[in-house]
Amino acid sequence: MTSRIYYPSAAPILTALTVLLALAVPAARGHSVAGGHGHEPGAHGHAHHTEAEAPAADVAGLIKAYSISGDDELLTRGWRLVEPALAEPTPQVWLHAAWLAQAQHRFRLAQSYVRQVLQVQPHNPQAQLLDAAIAGVTGDHGHARKACRKLTLSLSPVVASACLSRVVRTADQQIALLQRLKQMSTAGLEPSLAAWVHASTAELAVICGDHKLAEQRFLQALHINPTVQIRAAYVDLLASRARHREIIEYLSPDESTPALAVRRLMALQQLNQDINRQIDAFDRRFRDWIKHNDYRHAREMGLFFLHLGGDAQ
Repeated sequence: MTSRIYYPSAAPILTALTVLLALAVPAARGHSVAGGHGHEPGAHGHAHHTEAEAPAADVAGLIKAYSISGDDELLTRGWRLVEPALAEPTPQVWLHAAWLAQAQHRFRLAQSYVRQVLQVQPHNPQAQLLDAAIAGVTGDHGHARKACRKLTLSLSPVVASACLSRVVRTADQQIALLQRLKQMSTAGLEPSLAAWVHASTAELAVICGDHKLAEQRFLQALHINPTVQIRAAYVDLLASRARHREIIEYLSPDESTPALAVRRLMALQQLNQDINRQIDAFDRRFRDWIKHNDYRHAREMGLFFLHLGGDAQ
């Protein structure tokens, strides 16, 4: 096998999108979903809920669990809860639906739900974050920057700056924004939000070439909220520094989440290990997903076919 060095993307929005959008989870707890009652749960394959265990809280828990595990079945279970509630939606239901849609790369659908929230709650910070993230992924950076700036008042200046870190384009802007983020505190932020700010700062530091700061901030984020996306971005940093043995030690050999498992195989490749059996297994899995037009893991599929010798055709 040909040895290759790989580097993290210069456009980090996709690698941390789920981290950003998972911030809808904390506020979701304790809310009830309009329309969640009166539907037969058995028809959708999920259990009955008590009043204290409302569907909204269950969806929030599934979203949080997905951000940590990357288990796609949790998205399916989330839709089973959300779809009946869309008959009589609340802003929280729309936010849940938008989160699930973007996690499956259905960005137009996600954007439509976010816009419905903003029509009735124009200052909703969760919707503003989702709006900025989706606009950034779909290439509407002007709209993303406007949405990010609104967060200065609805959440905090440090959150707005972290949001902007994903859509500023010039080197001078990136360096200036990194200096600003280094001086800003995450004190008082909800933990998953603070972790996202640290991860955003770390990815911007990678772009600006400050790898020491990037590692420091990644480790801070991971200590607070070790999501799949933050872990993958941290592994990309290690890979860019040719620290492949550390990747092997960091990731379990039983790792099945594509974002992490593919990166582990890439590290093993750099160490000249025999990974032909694992490559064959992923090749079959990814070919099956392509056959069924399933591109939820398009980034990892791209990494696999580009670096590990598979053939997408």
